[in-house]
Amino acid sequence: RMLGEGRVCAFELWLTEKEGAEPKLVAADFGHPHTHGRVYYVATRIFDREFRTLQPGFLLAFAEAECLRRAGFRLWDLGGADKSPMMQYKPQVAVEMGRCDFIRRLRECGRTAAAEAREKGEVVGCAGA
Repeated sequence: RMLGEGRVCAFELWLTEKEGAEPKLVAADFGHPHTHGRVYYVATRIFDREFRTLQPGFLLAFAEAECLRRAGFRLWDLGGADKSPMMQYKPQVAVEMGRCDFIRRLRECGRTAAAEAREKGEVVGCAGA
């Protein structure tokens, strides 16, 4: 359903090693906006292990963070983290926070979006407002 409504996004990082060579997809994130377009959730990430020394996931994370900032997102939700090697990049590209702090910030985003919508005369529901 989300795909049909255009609410699924992909950020891709491509590498062209030399002029005329076929570009290669080396990393991608798939996710969706929520909380009235204020928060972006990354549902899954991929990267090509052949290029791991270039740290494509790390590079993509920084570029993606800037794109999201410019698009007006207030919170970038990378999901939970644990001690597995696949999660070790998260503290390097984002602020880690506990569940209570995250929920508080999420609600703040919702309240801000609802207040701005009211100023424009729009009707927007907001959980926790």
